[in-house]
Amino acid sequence: VALVLRSWIFSVMTDCYGAIPYTQALKGTAATPIYNPEYDDMETIYAGLLSDLKIANEKLVVGGPAISKTADLLYAGDLMKWKKFANSLRLRLANRQAVKVPAASKAVFAEILGDPTTYPIFSSNADNVVLKHTVNRPSNNEWHETMIQGGRTDWNVGKTLVDKMLALNDSRLPVFAQSVGGTYVGIPNGLPDAVATAYLNSTSKIGTAFLAADAPSVVMTYAELQFILAEAALDGDLLIGSAQTYFENGVTASFAQFNATMPDDYLTTIGAVTKESLFDQKYLALYGQGIEMWTEYRRTGLPVMPAPDSRAVFVNDGILPTRLPYPTTEQSLNAAAYARGVTLNGGEDHARTELWWVE
Repeated sequence: VALVLRSWIFSVMTDCYGAIPYTQALKGTAATPIYNPEYDDMETIYAGLLSDLKIANEKLVVGGPAISKTADLLYAGDLMKWKKFANSLRLRLANRQAVKVPAASKAVFAEILGDPTTYPIFSSNADNVVLKHTVNRPSNNEWHETMIQGGRTDWNVGKTLVDKMLALNDSRLPVFAQSVGGTYVGIPNGLPDAVATAYLNSTSKIGTAFLAADAPSVVMTYAELQFILAEAALDGDLLIGSAQTYFENGVTASFAQFNATMPDDYLTTIGAVTKESLFDQKYLALYGQGIEMWTEYRRTGLPVMPAPDSRAVFVNDGILPTRLPYPTTEQSLNAAAYARGVTLNGGEDHARTELWWVE
């Protein structure tokens, strides 16, 4: 279980920053401690994570040593669900690196999908990885802490998302956002504070389901996995199953995840699976998982975004950030390794350097 969680955390970190300490990380208490770990490039990190997740699946033996139900906040001691998470996460990473190392990624897809007994994966929303918060602080949901307990009132739902969902008559919208006068209105993206303030009372706030104290924090879902399989099938990285079927399974699962009834004609409205329709739907399904959708957009350039509002404020040379700059503590505490890490990314330490898996 620790190996699965460690792999997930490292995957999020490298997807945000690029090269990071990995091989030598977490060795500050080793017999020969390493206090200034070297950085590894993303290809090396991804290969290590994929290997660790395969090992984790082997070591998670159903019927073997048990896990305390009360200590396991994600799956209450269900080892089969941990195996499914390990293998589903392995597919996420294999898919992300597929453009750069196609043969290795195809091998992962073939191995896992070709032997579901050895390599089980998510089979329904019951397998979703979610952290269940409590109504009591400090274990409440962070959106609740910020918006309700903290009284923040200046974060509303964006126009890009709302307009897309209105055009599709998407019944997840009342879950994602609160209505204003019986309708849904998104705030234009990127406005300066002085302009945005005028929209706060006339645009939709975040849906109440996401602001509840015990609203779950989502790590990975069955819907996302189905979209991963659809993309792999479209690209020829997966030769088992139909891209259209995976795509429709992902859409259906997302509606069920958010307790929304899908309109009878919705699948007809969105039509056949293409890269564009796939990432439109993945964009919606990952609502509430901002880092994951940011990663997918940086990797693929999809979904296609509308032209920016003429009043929008542009920073970062007008480029949507492509990565996070390293913390300044790395420059002061691990300077030599930090400098080599910047070089491994192939660009400067700013938010415009593209990461390894960009298509």
